[in-house]
Amino acid sequence: MFNKFLKSQPAKFCVVFILFFAMASVAFAQTEVAQKVVEKVEAKVEQEVAQKVAEKVEENKSVLEENKKAVEAQIAEVEAKEEAKAKEAAKVIEEAKVAEPVIAPEAPAKEVAPAKENGKKKSEPVILEEKTITVTKKEGSKEYKTTKETVQEFLKEIKEVYLEGRVYPPLTAVLVDGDIVHIVDRYEQFVVEEKDVPFEYEFIDDATKNFGDNEILEEGVKGLDKVTYKEILKDGLFQKFEIKRERLSEPKRELVKRGTARSIKTSRGYVGYIKKMNVQATAYTLAEGNGDGVTSIGIVPYEGIIAVDPRVIPYRTKVYVPGYGFAMAGDTGGAIVGNKIDLFMHDWHRAIRWGRRNIEIYILE
Repeated sequence: MFNKFLKSQPAKFCVVFILFFAMASVAFAQTEVAQKVVEKVEAKVEQEVAQKVAEKVEENKSVLEENKKAVEAQIAEVEAKEEAKAKEAAKVIEEAKVAEPVIAPEAPAKEVAPAKENGKKKSEPVILEEKTITVTKKEGSKEYKTTKETVQEFLKEIKEVYLEGRVYPPLTAVLVDGDIVHIVDRYEQFVVEEKDVPFEYEFIDDATKNFGDNEILEEGVKGLDKVTYKEILKDGLFQKFEIKRERLSEPKRELVKRGTARSIKTSRGYVGYIKKMNVQATAYTLAEGNGDGVTSIGIVPYEGIIAVDPRVIPYRTKVYVPGYGFAMAGDTGGAIVGNKIDLFMHDWHRAIRWGRRNIEIYILE
């Protein structure tokens, strides 16, 4: 009957349940054992770590203690040296006091004004002056405003591209307001030449000497200029344009004693003459001539032509007429006889204003 029960369905179920319970009990027991093992391992690890940390701390404490002792020893050594120096200094001072002579008290020092730079206190900010600079190139000219000091700084500021040796003034030159910076290309250049500067004359008039009889009292000396040219290619040809002139040496004037006898002072300076003549001078215009528009010597009249009596003043004689100027005998007239002359003028009103005058004229050399 027991065998029959084991073969029944409830018996099978009981067996399965008992087996499952037994297996679960075993698994639970194993898990509990594993948990205890893990806890023991963790406890051991923590103990070992704590021990190593403690050992390391002790090791560091000993190192720190050694370092502290070394530092304290160095400090003590320095303090000992300083103390020795202080004692030595005190000894020197005491010795100096014994030998020190009596000196009268010094007068109170004057107050010194703060140092200045270019008329300003150093603490004051320097205000940079703005300058107007023109840059001239082959393409044209352009004006800029800048506070830069040198040509190089200025060109860097405006981002100008240039070739070495193709900039004037030089890159190191200091800019001033109104400067012109010239830039040329590779086929152009700057040329520097020295040019003579002519000297002037200073005259001492001597009426006892004849005109043209001159005596040099002090020799003149030419001056010298340094001239910078810009040599550029223009219209297929190289042409030079002056861009700067610097005076290297000033000319020295020449002092001349000149004879003024038998000369007349004119707008052109002193002019020598052969003789003086007293004449009666009138004026005429083209409308009052012979009607063909030319003078008696066959030239078209102009101001500077005078009508004369050729028996008195030959044709083509150079004459100076005060109030009229330099003239040439180049015409005649029916009423011009003897010491009479007629002055040609373009303006009829001016001729009328001249009228008739008795004057002294000069027959020139």
